[in-house]
Amino acid sequence: MNTLDEVITSIPTLNSWGFTKPSWWNQADLAEDRTALLGHEDRIMLTVTWLQDNLPRSSTPNRTSRWLRSLVEGQEGTYFLTHGEFIAAGILAGYVWEHSKGFNVRFGVEGLDRLIASNNPTRSGMIL
Repeated sequence: MNTLDEVITSIPTLNSWGFTKPSWWNQADLAEDRTALLGHEDRIMLTVTWLQDNLPRSSTPNRTSRWLRSLVEGQEGTYFLTHGEFIAAGILAGYVWEHSKGFNVRFGVEGLDRLIASNNPTRSGMIL
């Protein structure tokens, strides 16, 4: 998938919350939120560039989108993203992915040691 519109069209449940919609939403809420995702294409594409420049891909989905999003948001040149924006960015950046559970997906990434250390030095020895 090459464009945000293609990602949103091909994954009918993708929204700002992530991979599934909150239980209290109706179809109109989902449609409105998915349209809003398109309005954030600029920051999604900036995140795509950051991911491609800083986070090597792996052929096996091994890290949850929620965990990766919290790690990436702590890096210089990044900022807050909704969970769905981060998932869309990861898909557009070409990471292998699979639906994990609930709102999350798993992305195939490697080379996380530098990011973990720079985000929080006390986590550099963390077992992933």
